[in-house]
Amino acid sequence: MSSVPKAITCWPSKRWYPAATSPPPPAVQRGCPRGMATSTTLRHVLVVSDVPPPDAPASGLGFDDDTTSASVVSPDEDLRERLASAGADCLLVDVDPDESRSVLSTLRAAAPETPAVVFAADPDEEFVTATLDAGATDVVQSRLAATPPELVRHRVESAIDAGPPTRAREGRLYEGIVETTGVTAAVYDEQGRFVVANSRLAELYGTTPEALRGEPSHLLSTIRERAEEGDPFADLVAGRSGGFRTELELDYPTQEGRVTDVRLSRLAEDGEFLGVAAIGRDVTERRARERQIASQRDELARLDRLNAVIRDVHQALVGARTREAIETAVCERLTAAGRYRFAIALRADGEGTLVPAAWTDGADGLIDAVLPLEEVTAETSPALRAHETGTTTVPIVYGDTQYGAVTVCAGGQDAFDEREVAVLDELGETVGHAIAAAERREREETLTALYEATRELLGTETEGAVCDVVVDAASEALDLPEVGIFLFDGTENVLRPASATDELVAFYGGTDTFGPGRADSETWHAFATGETKVFDDISESERVANPDTEARSSFVRPLGEHGVFVAASTEVGAFDGSRRKLLGLLAATAETALDRVAGRADVREREQELADRSRRIERLSRVAALFEDVAGAVVRYLDAVAVDGDEPAPRAAATGSTVTVGNVTDHLRDAQWARAAADRGYQSAVAVPLGYGETTYGVAAAYATEPHAFEGTAAALDELGDLVGFAINAAETRRGVLADRVTELELRLPGTDTFVNAVADLAGEPVQYLELAPAGDGRTDILFALEDADVEAVLGLQAEFVGVEVLDHVGDEERARFRATVTGRTVASTLLSSGAVPRRVVAHPDVTVAVVELPAQRDVRVVVDRVAETYPGVELVSRRDRAGRDRRDLRGVLETELTDRQREVLTAAYESGCSASPSPPSPTTSARPSAGCSPLSSTTSPDV
Repeated sequence: MSSVPKAITCWPSKRWYPAATSPPPPAVQRGCPRGMATSTTLRHVLVVSDVPPPDAPASGLGFDDDTTSASVVSPDEDLRERLASAGADCLLVDVDPDESRSVLSTLRAAAPETPAVVFAADPDEEFVTATLDAGATDVVQSRLAATPPELVRHRVESAIDAGPPTRAREGRLYEGIVETTGVTAAVYDEQGRFVVANSRLAELYGTTPEALRGEPSHLLSTIRERAEEGDPFADLVAGRSGGFRTELELDYPTQEGRVTDVRLSRLAEDGEFLGVAAIGRDVTERRARERQIASQRDELARLDRLNAVIRDVHQALVGARTREAIETAVCERLTAAGRYRFAIALRADGEGTLVPAAWTDGADGLIDAVLPLEEVTAETSPALRAHETGTTTVPIVYGDTQYGAVTVCAGGQDAFDEREVAVLDELGETVGHAIAAAERREREETLTALYEATRELLGTETEGAVCDVVVDAASEALDLPEVGIFLFDGTENVLRPASATDELVAFYGGTDTFGPGRADSETWHAFATGETKVFDDISESERVANPDTEARSSFVRPLGEHGVFVAASTEVGAFDGSRRKLLGLLAATAETALDRVAGRADVREREQELADRSRRIERLSRVAALFEDVAGAVVRYLDAVAVDGDEPAPRAAATGSTVTVGNVTDHLRDAQWARAAADRGYQSAVAVPLGYGETTYGVAAAYATEPHAFEGTAAALDELGDLVGFAINAAETRRGVLADRVTELELRLPGTDTFVNAVADLAGEPVQYLELAPAGDGRTDILFALEDADVEAVLGLQAEFVGVEVLDHVGDEERARFRATVTGRTVASTLLSSGAVPRRVVAHPDVTVAVVELPAQRDVRVVVDRVAETYPGVELVSRRDRAGRDRRDLRGVLETELTDRQREVLTAAYESGCSASPSPPSPTTSARPSAGCSPLSSTTSPDV
């Protein structure tokens, strides 16, 4: 393969010739226009065919008169001798295409003026061109045997009519064409020197065609310099290439920088090199126009794309309601069409600097490269930066207010021209106008929402309702998803969340109460000092409740003695001056509403207290007067009452509910007790069960001489029964704890099936209760330990027991310790309510073993029977009598047997007032001990 210079393409002749079809198309001839053939009498036609006789066509050529003769010869014969002896008026060549030009060359050498028609089946364009160049008058696109006779006659007649053109005439024609077409033309010898040149080329050299003859051509030297490899001109001379085409920028003596389209062709005859022809066309102006048109087209396309982007941004601004939405939309729409690589929206922070507020993908890693942007102001032209970095910064300004800027990156230097920068500057003004309108609209909507919240607060009646309204208003009106209110709980001296969003709660990391002795926090500090706290980044504070919090900006304002208002954000510096004012206004409104609710609550509480006190006094007075006037009042204990009787006392014992009989005479016929009561003058009766917890100690029965004497006293009598039951339980427990002689029982309780039994089954070891304490509302706090525990597996049991409210792993000392809060009846509470003091309770997988104490004079069977009411099948394993504990050893017990945690709890209980003797319950409260302060009988010794 010959090498061709860069940007040079080889070129063949681009001519096409009609196929052999019927009716015959015009001939393709040298020097003869198509369709000019006339009828001619043929003297002799010589056919050169490689088809041997008798298949070769000899007489079927379409000539019918006697003057026409035709003969067929083989290409292997001596064609020169045959032509010399026989002569021919027309030559027909019908051989294999590969042999056509060789045969044609032989015929032309013997008869250069005789027309020649070549027949070939489906020749390609290259074959046709080469055959015509070799001297053929016409080429028929089929073999002679397949060509209709009339077409053969037509082609032969046309070839003879055209006549042989003379070489002088052809030369003059070619010369006229070369001189009049405005091209440069030259022929070079094998050394690259001019052989001949036309006048146009000579003018460029500033000389005459004759003067150029023999001079070297700088065209060929330029081609050699641009060639990537080899020498294209040498390839033409050697015949390794037939020609090529290239476009060069040439400098001539008279003109410089002329862009020329040059075609070079090898000239040869009978294989002999004649020269290299070069035809050049000056395309300088055309290429300049093309570049100008392309540049204009590119500019228009870029402006069209830019206008489309600007329109898209404008449409996005119409639907954006907030500044954040505007900034995000501008960045996204600027980069959506692909014109710009990324965009960064920068916001003025009010301190003379710009901070990134929104950006598109790819910009996060380049923000540092674009910054520092504090040098960019509304007056700074971005043209220089656009030229140097391929970015431009567009100020966002409306009126006298600078809202920030948008940095746009297109990549590469000179990416922005002055027109595009001007268009982007106008866009910055439009964005500034949109931000101003959005902030004005947002401010109006916020003030309206705060006004509506204030109106709603006027109708609130509770602190919780006030907090909910304020938090909802802050979340919706101020668009703060992280907001809440903590109210002060005076009973425990802590702040608790009264209303807060989930996002704010998550910031605290599970810590939701703050107070003295608890985890330090700015929330409690603000409440304690009464100072409003504002942080651009709370993580830098020394009082962070959750060091791993994602919160950054924080606003903490105390609400007087009620609590604290808290707002937070994951953004640094999110609470600017205007937002602080709005938050302060909302917090002040909340404080006022809480003051109003607290004032109303105090009035309602005093009114309710007075009403309750009046009702209690009235009921107690009635009950006291009733019991004073009742004759024959009887108090019986369960041990002395037949439970199968039908009088009120046994019925009350059996049902556990107060039984009232308004008129005894209604039961005279069916009840013996009614007849006996009526006989003694009693007309009404009441029986009240005396119980504590699930244990009934007895029944108080009263009879009156008037009918319906006990109507309206049911609630008071129920409270009286609870009060007496509680007193009995306390007295029995106190006797068990402080008795000089006690009875110790070991009880085996099968089928307890409690949460602690499940823990024993899971751990594969007995579980001993370390602490038991009532937690109020029927709940019990339990502390237990395990020797070898799978902590996660034990904690997983909580999901299987609905009665387990809390289960925590509280430490690993010698054993793994767990604290649980359970609801409902427990083994320990059953033992306590039965009059027994638990000393040791151990849970096994299917049974619980308890060691209890009771006063020596107490009936053991009564206690066991009471326990059996809850746990049937209870078994008394052992019993022994021993001396009770000496009160004088109490301090030693407290100092030696209590753990530090137990001593801390006991001290806190004492300081909270639990050391005082339990006061009698009021008629409107239960006689059972409160959740916060238990009587001695409801607590257990340290080893329980």
